[in-house]
Amino acid sequence: MANAFCPECDGGISSGHRHRLGQRFLCPHCRTVLEVISVRPLEVDWAYDEDSSEDSLEDVWNRKL
Repeated sequence: MANAFCPECDGGISSGHRHRLGQRFLCPHCRTVLEVISVRPLEVDWAYDEDSSEDSLEDVWNRKL
């Protein structure tokens, strides 16, 4: 059961994993970098790089949902 949807591809994001506010991960469907903007209810949005000290794209690619 999908609790959130990717803003890029509308693919379902499961809440079966423990998500944290601000957590970045890849959409399992289209590989877009997403960020958790709310945990209850689960909401995700595109991840924006406002600070260069944030995780690198390579770090995000290596994470699993």
